[in-house]
Amino acid sequence: MSATASITPQWQVTIPPEIRERLRLIPGARLQFLVSPEGVLTIVPVTKDVRVLKGIVPRPPQPISLEDMNAAIETMGRDGL
Repeated sequence: MSATASITPQWQVTIPPEIRERLRLIPGARLQFLVSPEGVLTIVPVTKDVRVLKGIVPRPPQPISLEDMNAAIETMGRDGL
């Protein structure tokens, strides 16, 4: 899905209706803005039940072992990510 919006002189953006409907946003909903190192912006609603986010992250091609998960967590902590 793709949509565009403009920024007002007050730095406000109106979220296009198709995006509001897809994310089931309501007035007062909170959004989290995530920017990757490559500059890709991801907007995630933070007031929704976590089950609404199901399917955003694809399953890995094969199961990940507990040892591999612990090693990844240790590396992230050590590298300060």
